[in-house]
Amino acid sequence: MSKAFGLAGVRVGFGVARQKVIDVIEKIKPPFNINAVGLVASVTALEDKSYREATIKAIKDERKRVFSELQKIDGIKVYQSDANFLFMNVKYDGFNSENVFVELLKKGILVRNCSSFEMCEDKFLRVTIGTPEQNTLFLDSLKEILKD
Repeated sequence: MSKAFGLAGVRVGFGVARQKVIDVIEKIKPPFNINAVGLVASVTALEDKSYREATIKAIKDERKRVFSELQKIDGIKVYQSDANFLFMNVKYDGFNSENVFVELLKKGILVRNCSSFEMCEDKFLRVTIGTPEQNTLFLDSLKEILKD
């Protein structure tokens, strides 16, 4: 929720679960796990229906565009997603998730290197959907890295 509503530093979210699961979570969560600023910001963002709908539409539109552009890049296999991120396999010869991650980082672009995820080996990255400008910079940079 926090990133989708422009509240990335606020660190808020929500969960839906069976009562048994909620009871377990209640026993192990810290007593003050959300601060007053986070509470006010998240409630305000959720109450503004037009902002919420515009934000969701923008994320969906950008996700579709980024997905389409990634499909065009040789050596990249991207997976469909309903979240605000895309998961991709770097299958390009001579590249793995670590060196693509490092090269993107040099350009000021932070993606998630998924090599530590179980069963992902060293070929997977996760990119969060950002603004159109951020996404274009990511796509152009990735193309440049894989071209060199």
